[in-house]
Amino acid sequence: MSRKFLLLVLLIPLHVSAHLYKVEYSGTIITAHHDAFGYAVGDKVSGTLTIDFLKAVDKDPTENTAWFHSPTSDNFISGFHPQSENSEDVLLINDNTSFNSELVDALHIGDWLNQGDRFSRFMFDLIVILDSNTFSSDAPEDFSFSTENLRASGTWGNIQRIWHNQPLGSTPAQLFSEQAIFSIDYIKSSKVPEPSPLTLIFLGSISVFVIRVLKFRN
Repeated sequence: MSRKFLLLVLLIPLHVSAHLYKVEYSGTIITAHHDAFGYAVGDKVSGTLTIDFLKAVDKDPTENTAWFHSPTSDNFISGFHPQSENSEDVLLINDNTSFNSELVDALHIGDWLNQGDRFSRFMFDLIVILDSNTFSSDAPEDFSFSTENLRASGTWGNIQRIWHNQPLGSTPAQLFSEQAIFSIDYIKSSKVPEPSPLTLIFLGSISVFVIRVLKFRN
């Protein structure tokens, strides 16, 4: 019974979500300031960010520009920092903007975490400059890109923590920073497959059936 049930689960169709994406990246550290979180120039970094567009809204109605900002615990961008009530996530999408006198598409993805009673922010950012025809609009439905779309310059990653030595409003207050900057060697966005509603109903029904059969056998 268990093998048949597993086979059914594997055969269940998934639908591709229009609002849920993952961004895979890897790169090489090129600059290290202070402790730099233990990184040294030449070290490799990699990871995956998950972006859920249902957890944020576009706060920039300007044509060809979208600015998604979630200063709450919604965690609409996750993957670098663990989920926290102090998270702050940003995503800026530019479809056809000027960079070094050229027309490009551009992204800023930020997974941030605010820490402590003193001003402290632990930031992870991806700054991505792409060919101008990568996006057809600034809508989430067109959020698709890969390493092949990267421009030769302007793309980098940033891991940084900034803080003051005094609480906000106190004087004097000095700003400190720990930072590691990396070049991006690989990046790819893709939609995350999810079970369709009918699939979930089917799974629930099968689960009930399996439980009843097991109870009957016992």
